[in-house]
Amino acid sequence: MREVRDDDTALLRLLDDAGRSRIDTAIRERGYIAGVIAVREAFRPWGGLHLYDARDMVLKRFAELGVDPCPPEPVPTMPDLVERIAGRQGVLRELVISWDGDDFGWMVRLDARFASGEEALVVCLRCRAPGPVGWAEPREVRAFGAALAERFRVPLRTDHEDAPYGISEAD
Repeated sequence: MREVRDDDTALLRLLDDAGRSRIDTAIRERGYIAGVIAVREAFRPWGGLHLYDARDMVLKRFAELGVDPCPPEPVPTMPDLVERIAGRQGVLRELVISWDGDDFGWMVRLDARFASGEEALVVCLRCRAPGPVGWAEPREVRAFGAALAERFRVPLRTDHEDAPYGISEAD
C-alpha cells in the first residue's frame, strides 16, 4: 500500500456540496467499500479515479470525519460458537488458529476443518490494541479454541506460519 498523501482528499473540493455529502453519508452509514464506490462514481464525469486513489481518499476521509473504518464486532459467546460448529454437516476434524491482515491491521481467526475438506469460520477478532499486534484478542481466540477442542474432542492447531512478528506459542 502506498503512503497516504496530504492531498488525498483535496480532490473532494472539486465536488459540489451534494457530491461530498453523498460520499460522507456512504462512509458514515455503509463503510469502506460503499465510500470507495461513492468516490469513484462522483469522479466518473471527470474520467474517474484509480481504485487505489479512491481507496486512499476514503481512508483519509474516515480520519477527517472521526469515523472508525473498522468498528469492533461484538465477541460471540461460547454457546454461539458451539452452535456454529454443531450446526454444520460432517465430522469435525480439527480447529485451526490463523492470522490474516488488511489495510487496518491484524486479525486472529479460529476455523473449523471438517473431514470432507470443508472449512468454516468460527470466530475472527481484529487486534485492537496499540502497537503492531494486540494481545487480548489472540488470547481470547486461543481460549475459545481450547474450550471448543475439548468440547468436540478434536485437536487445536496454532502453528500458522503467517503469525505477526512477536506472537508465539509461549505468548
